[in-house]
Amino acid sequence: MSRIVKIESNPTMMSVDIENELLTVTRGESISEGERITKVWNQVISGKIKETEAAALIKKIKDNKWNYSGAFYSVYFRVDTPIILHELGFFGPFKEAKASYFVHVEMYKPNEKNQVMPLSWESPRIAKTKVNVLAEKDDIFFVDLGEPVDIDPGTWYLVQFMLEGPDTIRCDTSKSTVIVEHEFGNIKFEFNKGSNQLPSLKFTLANTRRNNLFLETEKFRG
Repeated sequence: MSRIVKIESNPTMMSVDIENELLTVTRGESISEGERITKVWNQVISGKIKETEAAALIKKIKDNKWNYSGAFYSVYFRVDTPIILHELGFFGPFKEAKASYFVHVEMYKPNEKNQVMPLSWESPRIAKTKVNVLAEKDDIFFVDLGEPVDIDPGTWYLVQFMLEGPDTIRCDTSKSTVIVEHEFGNIKFEFNKGSNQLPSLKFTLANTRRNNLFLETEKFRG
């Protein structure tokens, strides 16, 4: 099955599992509150930090939440390879074991006026979906875009989203560059850090990319 691969450095090299060629790229992660607090106290025990510093860090950990209701939040991304985007991944509830969210997503691409970064009020909208989702704590839930979206290489895309529901976790780490290793060649994603949500995307390679790399590989093998 496809799995989410954690990020350790920037830029990040990662491998992915493939199920019907559906790939997952993850730019951010969030470990549980309990695990983070335990790490802080271990630093106190080892003498790396003082108890006063630990108290400040623990307060920050307990406040690592946000409510994404009532307004759109944004993330920009681009990729160096033609892909087809299928699903968007979001962090689940901060406190509740399970929670329901009404998710509203819209996607935009640049217009034809040499626009580099798309803007929702003047750029063409290429996807829109509204769906109710049941999410679990300490997990990433995925929203299907309904119709797959063709993503052109080197082009910045804007994802706007609203999560109507309780507070969610935010990214503890969020990488601006992520490289996915694949048998047909590496795939480089770039993100802006945005709203500390939307840590993951599910996609497939476009046929043109897959076919071209296959021909290049066969030519190299001689």
